[in-house]
Amino acid sequence: MVRTIGLAFIGQDGAAGRFGHTGGFTCPFVLYLPAACILLNTYLLINLGIGTWIRVSIWLLIGALVYLFYGRTHSLLLDASYVPITHTEDI
Repeated sequence: MVRTIGLAFIGQDGAAGRFGHTGGFTCPFVLYLPAACILLNTYLLINLGIGTWIRVSIWLLIGALVYLFYGRTHSLLLDASYVPITHTEDI
């Protein structure tokens, strides 16, 4: 709730109401936020126990195997044909 209220006070860029233009709020501290997130998450990862790393590794391996042996062969996009954007008007 507090985050939602905080977003209401972020300045708009003025292009949000015009058709065909992107708009939205501007992100404060955009240069420092990714670096801060990387550092914070690295700190959190370092403090995890060995049991957590083993469980994550096992689930990651299971997920990769499911993706490789089931997901790729049963995908609806397997027989899709891709057309370059320059040729879309011809279709």
